[in-house]
Amino acid sequence: MPTRRRLVRTGPVARLLGAYWVGMCALAVALEADDAPVAAAAAGAAGMALVVRMTRMGVFSDGRDLRCVSWLVTRRVPVADVTAVAVVGYSGFANRFSRSGMLSMLVVERASARPLVLRGTVARAATVARAARDVEAVVLGAAGAPCRPGPRGTRADAKALAHETRAALAAVDAAFGSPADATDAGFEAAVEADALQASVTGGLGRSGMGTSAVLSGKESCRALLGRTDLPPAQREAVAGMLAVLERW
Repeated sequence: MPTRRRLVRTGPVARLLGAYWVGMCALAVALEADDAPVAAAAAGAAGMALVVRMTRMGVFSDGRDLRCVSWLVTRRVPVADVTAVAVVGYSGFANRFSRSGMLSMLVVERASARPLVLRGTVARAATVARAARDVEAVVLGAAGAPCRPGPRGTRADAKALAHETRAALAAVDAAFGSPADATDAGFEAAVEADALQASVTGGLGRSGMGTSAVLSGKESCRALLGRTDLPPAQREAVAGMLAVLERW
């Protein structure tokens, strides 16, 4: 039986977030013990389960699969399906899913499915970058290979990229227009383009962009580019949007 090796350990930030939820469960037990004993018992059980899971969190590999254990879920990814391990700014419940400029997390990019975001790996950017190199060295057999950078750079770089993103959004808007004004033949594509713009705009800040918005935007761009009925101008605008999103 293959030996499972721990590649990424739970960092202090992830433990702190887990401790917060354990504390909330303990508070629920204290408040509801008399009036709602069943609810209190459920909260206590959830808290204990979370404590146990926190001791098992991390990223593991047995040479065939990556096993990614987070606070609530466990995901398995075949090693052969992994194409890259990216470092992106943390985006999760703790910061209302906006991109963090101080904390990062891993994203496992797969050949057969959308990227897998590992929020349980949240830590300082340098720590996550080292973890990405360790995972890639084992999974891709590229010891010492640099990880693919995510949205980590200077504030000026992020602002410049945010400006390019807005310009790409404007180009998509000009190419597709409003679904209300679209012809019957172009209505469906216009609706998809409108959803793309809403997704990207919703995650775009003055000097950053949420990870969920980046991943959703790239998926929408690829879906649009997969259509066979796009005129050249629309295809060019979507390709430009995808090129910008790939740089986040």
